[in-house]
Amino acid sequence: MAEHLLGDYRAAYATLRQALSYAQELGTAVHQSLVLVSLGDLYSDLGLLDQAQEAYNEARQAGGSAYLMTYLELARIQLLVRQRRYEVAENAITRLPLTVAEQHAAALLRLQARIAIGRADRLAGLRLAEQALAAAGTGHNHARALAYLTLAYAHSSPPGNPAAVVAALEQASTNAALLGHNDFLIAEAMSMPALLRFAHTSGWSQALVWRHHQQNVLVLGQMLSADDHRPLLTVRSLGSEQILVNGQPVEIGWARARECCIFCSPTRRREHRTAARCDMA
Repeated sequence: MAEHLLGDYRAAYATLRQALSYAQELGTAVHQSLVLVSLGDLYSDLGLLDQAQEAYNEARQAGGSAYLMTYLELARIQLLVRQRRYEVAENAITRLPLTVAEQHAAALLRLQARIAIGRADRLAGLRLAEQALAAAGTGHNHARALAYLTLAYAHSSPPGNPAAVVAALEQASTNAALLGHNDFLIAEAMSMPALLRFAHTSGWSQALVWRHHQQNVLVLGQMLSADDHRPLLTVRSLGSEQILVNGQPVEIGWARARECCIFCSPTRRREHRTAARCDMA
C-alpha cells in the first residue's frame, strides 16, 4: 500500500513541478498560479504545511482570476486551521466579502466549527458543524462528507459521545464511498488526531485503517520533501529527444548513453515523457 501511494504522490508531484516549469517558460501567470495552488493542496494533504503555505503565497503573487483567488483564500484559511492558527484564520474569515461567504457557506461554517473545537468550545463546535451539514444540502457530496467528519470531531471533544462519533464517521464514509474515494477525509482527519483515538476506543472499525493510511502519507510526505533537494530529471522522446535537469537541457553525447537514459527513465509511459527526482553523480 505504501509503495502504491508513493508512486501516485511522486507521479503527481513530478507532473506538477514539470507543469510549473512549462508555465514559467511561457511566462503565463495564470497557469503558474493554478499549478502552485495544486502544489499547495498536495503539500497540505501530505502534512507539509510550511511548503503548502509557501506555494499558496507564490500563487497569490502570481495572480489569476477572481475565482482562483477566492479558492486560494479559502485554501489558505483551511491551512491556517490545520496549523492551529485559529485567531488568524478567524480574522481572515471575517474579512471575506459577503458574496464569497454566502457562496461557500458550508466550507466556512465547517472551518468555524474547527476553530471553536480547537478553542475547546464544544457546544459552539457542534452547532456550527450541524449548520455546515445543513448548508451542504442533500444527497451525497464532498461538502457533506466533510461536514459529517467535522461533526464527529465535535462529538469527540470532552466529555465525548461515542455513539454520535461512530454514527457521524459512518455517514462521512458512506458519502465518500459514493464519491469513489475517502482520501480527502483521511487527509482532513490528519489535523484531528484526537478524533481517531476516540473513534478507536469507541469501537469504530475503520479507525486503525485510517490511522495506518495517515502514517503512510506522513512518511511519504517526508520522502517527497527530501526529494525537493534533488535535481529534477526530465526525459522527452516524442519527436525530438531532449534530456533536461531542473528545466535546463543537457547533452550526454554518446548516442548509446542517451538511449539507455531514455529507456531506463523512471515512470516511463506511452507518451514518452517522464519527470522524476534523481541523484546526480
